[in-house]
Amino acid sequence: MSNRKINITPTLFILPMLLLVLVFMIYPIFRGVLMSFFEARGLSSELGTFVGLENYESVLTTERFWNSLVVTILYSLFSVTLIIVVSLSIALLLNTNFPGRTAARVVMTIPWAVSEVACVMVWVFMFDSNYGVFNFFLSKLGIIDSYNSWLNNVSTALPSIVAMTVWKISPFSIIIFLTALQSVPKELYEVAKIDGAKPFRVLRSITIPLIKPTLMLLILINIIWSFKRFTIIWLTTQGGPSGHTESLVILIYKYVFQMFNTGYGATVGVLGLVVILFVTFLYFRVQRSDEM
Repeated sequence: MSNRKINITPTLFILPMLLLVLVFMIYPIFRGVLMSFFEARGLSSELGTFVGLENYESVLTTERFWNSLVVTILYSLFSVTLIIVVSLSIALLLNTNFPGRTAARVVMTIPWAVSEVACVMVWVFMFDSNYGVFNFFLSKLGIIDSYNSWLNNVSTALPSIVAMTVWKISPFSIIIFLTALQSVPKELYEVAKIDGAKPFRVLRSITIPLIKPTLMLLILINIIWSFKRFTIIWLTTQGGPSGHTESLVILIYKYVFQMFNTGYGATVGVLGLVVILFVTFLYFRVQRSDEM
C-alpha cells in the first residue's frame, strides 16, 4: 500500500469558485431544462403539470419562434461581422506610431465604459424622427428627402440596433486585438517591407495567421454575446416593429414576464442554448482541424 498523502489544499482553493459555478450556472441551466417539460405558469417555484415534449412541439410550430430565431441569426451575423472588421481595423491603426496614439487608445475605450442604458438613451435621441442628428445630417447631404423614423421602420430598425451594438461592443475586441498585434514579431513586418509586400498581403500572410487564435475566440465570444443580448434591443424597440427585432431573448422575456408562460420561455431558452452549443462545437472543430 502507498503511504503517499493526498493534498487537498488546491481543491479547497477552487471550491468557492466551483460552488459559485454550480449555484449560478449549472443549477439555473438544469432548472430551465426541467421547466421546459412542465406547464409552468407565472414566477412560482411550482413546476405544474408534466407535459413532456408538448412545449417543444408548440414552440417549434409557431411562426413567432422561427421569426425570432431568424432575427437573432441576422443580428448576430451582421453585428459580429462588423464588430470584428471595425475592431481589427482600428486595432491595426492604433498599433502604428502616430502623434496622440495614447490619447486615441483612451478615447477608444469610452463606449465600452458607458453603461448600456446610457448608450441606448443617446442613440435613441440621435435616431429620433423629429430632431435626431442622423436625419439632420443625411438630409443636409441630400441622401434622404424626408426625416425617417429609424427605430419604427421595419427596414431600418434592425440595422439601427446593429450600428448601436457595434459602437458599444467594439472597444472590447479592439483591446484584445491590440494586445495580440503587439505580440507579432516586428522583424516579420520589416522583412515584408524589404520584399516590397503590399499592406493587404502583409495582413493576409502575416498578421491574420499569427493572431488567428485570438480572432476565432473573439468571433465565438461575440456570437454568444449577441445571442443573449437583451438591454440594447429591449430599451430600443422592445422587439418591434411587428417583431422585426424580436430576438430569442426578447421572446423569452415576453413569454415569462408578459404572458407568464414560464414553460414556453424555458423551452425557447433551451432551444437557444442548443444553437449556441452547436456553434461552440463548430468552433472547436475548426480549431482542432487547424492544429492537425
